[in-house]
Amino acid sequence: MNIKSEAQPRKIRRTICIGLGGTGKDVLMRIRRLIVDKYGSLDALPVVSFVHIDTDKASSNVTGLRTGNFYHGVDLRLSDAEKVAATMSRVEVNNFVQEMNRKSSNYEGSPGVYKNIECWFPPQLLKDLKAIDEGAQGIRPVGRLAFFHNHRQIKTAIETAEQKTRGHESKLIQQGLVVDNELSIFVVGSLCGGTGSGIFLDTAYCLRGMYGDHGAQISGYLVISPELYGDTPSMNANAYAALKELNYYAIAGTSFKAYYDLQNLQYIEESRPPFEYVYLVSNRTKSDYRILEKSKLCNIIAHKIYLDFAGELSPVITAQRDNFLQHLIQLDEHPRPNVQRYLTFGLAEIYFPREIAVQVSLNRIKIKLVKYWLQGEGQSPDAKMLLERFLNQWYSGEDKQEGLINKLRQATTDGNKTFSNVLSSWRNRLENSITECETKDDRQNLIAQLSRDIREQFRKVQPGESDSNRGVWLTNIKQAREKITQELIKDITRFLIELLHPHQSDFSLANTRAWLEALTTEFNQFYRSLEDQINSNGKIHSLEEIERRWQDAAQTIEDIENKGSLLPLIKRKK
Repeated sequence: MNIKSEAQPRKIRRTICIGLGGTGKDVLMRIRRLIVDKYGSLDALPVVSFVHIDTDKASSNVTGLRTGNFYHGVDLRLSDAEKVAATMSRVEVNNFVQEMNRKSSNYEGSPGVYKNIECWFPPQLLKDLKAIDEGAQGIRPVGRLAFFHNHRQIKTAIETAEQKTRGHESKLIQQGLVVDNELSIFVVGSLCGGTGSGIFLDTAYCLRGMYGDHGAQISGYLVISPELYGDTPSMNANAYAALKELNYYAIAGTSFKAYYDLQNLQYIEESRPPFEYVYLVSNRTKSDYRILEKSKLCNIIAHKIYLDFAGELSPVITAQRDNFLQHLIQLDEHPRPNVQRYLTFGLAEIYFPREIAVQVSLNRIKIKLVKYWLQGEGQSPDAKMLLERFLNQWYSGEDKQEGLINKLRQATTDGNKTFSNVLSSWRNRLENSITECETKDDRQNLIAQLSRDIREQFRKVQPGESDSNRGVWLTNIKQAREKITQELIKDITRFLIELLHPHQSDFSLANTRAWLEALTTEFNQFYRSLEDQINSNGKIHSLEEIERRWQDAAQTIEDIENKGSLLPLIKRKK
């Protein structure tokens, strides 16, 4: 019994990729480019959505990729629904500063408008606080302030992104993909600047409040290399403080609390760690401590996230990672039990720049293509064989030594007669006339006729610069030369096309060049052969020379005639 095995559809989870700050945007754009590479367009994978949160209002307008905003004809830029400009205008900042400078309560027993922010925002920053629309200027509390101020907008963007991943089961099943309705959320950013390090915990815990009770798996990819961002003391301090906070909330018994909107009771209190998996990403490789550029590091992170949700091996990768989940939480007698361990990944050690990989592949293809065009598939036919094949086609099976001469004969006609036919007819008539001669008068008449015929035939082949003084046969040859040349060029081109067609057994540039060299040699030899034949026939170029030759011939005939008349007298004397 034959059992047909069919490929099982691959599962893909609904996914939200959230980028924080400039680093988050760079990674999101590279993920979108990878999707276009694999599926042709972003719409072909609708279960994956994106949200970019940044305190720089202009950062999301361009991709920042060296390939530009478009890739394979697809616009990689984020839509308005995918962008959240977590900013505060000059007026909003002034109102905040004024309110914070007042007493904690406007009225006795009544909390202040910003009571939820007053408990953690450093008051020493108020005097220099400016509009937040060109980034957080490397200050973590400023980044967090922008998050609190734009909390509703951020939450709405995330909810819209989650809704966008629903209802695509029938479309994706046609691509061999089965949608897993559980949700994967990837949060990407840097812990070195003010935006990412200031809002990564609030973002994670807001996601916990929105989807944590529905089986969503939240992963954080956090860059911890201050040297990528200037290596200033503030960058190092930001990374250190963010890691301390991350480590604190991963300990059992701690609880994260935040009031985002007092009026609408937007409140978070969560005892779970912010992420299921936390990847701390450095720009140094393990093997040779090579320092990676920021763009290359973003490529690595994008590849890793893409492998998690869309790669061919994503089921295997996620299954192996999930098997270690229980080992990520310390449950022993450690002085600080239940501490979440952090992850990293090895792509940095085997990373090869995409541009270089593409260029190397293209160069190899070029080399193979050039080699194929030069040498074909290894065939090397004899150039003489190719020449023989061409000449047989061009001369229509005639002897190649007489082929071109015959083409000239066929092209030069006077009426329906060729030059050879006319000469043959004239010679036959002359022979018949000689045979019929019986008397001296007949012979004299024949000699006179022969003199006129020779002059007439010479005039037909007489050289000259113009048609008026050139013989008709040479004129015919000159007129036919262009036609024969065009015919030869046409046949050479046709044969060249045959040799240069990749499907031909003799295809290659080397074979074609060898044939052209052999053809050139053949025509040169034929040209020299014609010149030798012309030179061997003597140089009779004028009617005067014909006259001299005829006078010599006429004298010889007269001597023969006189000798013939003396023979009877000699016999009688004897």
